Amino acid sequence: MAEFDFLDLLFAPRRAIGVLVAEPPRRWVWAFVLVGGIVDCLARASNRNLGDHASTTFIVVFSLCAGPVFGFVTVWVFGFLLDVTQFLFKGRASPVALREAVAWSFVPSALRLVLVAAEWLYFGDNLFTSAEIGDEELAMPIVLACGEIFFGLWRVIMLSKMLAELGGYGSAWKGWLHCLAAGACIVVPLVALLLCFMFMR
Repeated sequence: MAEFDFLDLLFAPRRAIGVLVAEPPRRWVWAFVLVGGIVDCLARASNRNLGDHASTTFIVVFSLCAGPVFGFVTVWVFGFLLDVTQFLFKGRASPVALREAVAWSFVPSALRLVLVAAEWLYFGDNLFTSAEIGDEELAMPIVLACGEIFFGLWRVIMLSKMLAELGGYGSAWKGWLHCLAAGACIVVPLVALLLCFMFMR
């Protein structure tokens, strides 16, 4: 049996997931889910300028407490939705394998902690506020924004390739469509409820 190589998970996820699902689940994958959930929570606080309404201490404590919960809920809920929608693409992955793929997709989010730390060092508490940046200071924010895009795309591509391997799809594009279909199960009902609320007012 082929041995698992962590670098394969990052740069050759289709090969890596084939090895992972053939072996007992690795418990340390949940460490990535935990850290990735915290980083995602901090990123959301920054994107929504939560620092305008709450202290940095509150944001950090909240992220440390809610982040792991968010990560674990994402694994189970999104794994379930991937299982529900895979019939659209004639996928053959087991529910356990799909949840494991979602869990491993948190690796880029966990590694993104380095980027969040760099942003915090540069912006300070303003990372979580709507404070504007002067034109002369735009170079570093642009570099950091490119890093955010890189890690986000890396996570999507990684999950798409793992789904392609697990589902027996011909390409990662089909895995990406599988991700979109699962996400639509959440977005479409929410949009429908919002529209109903708007028309009922």
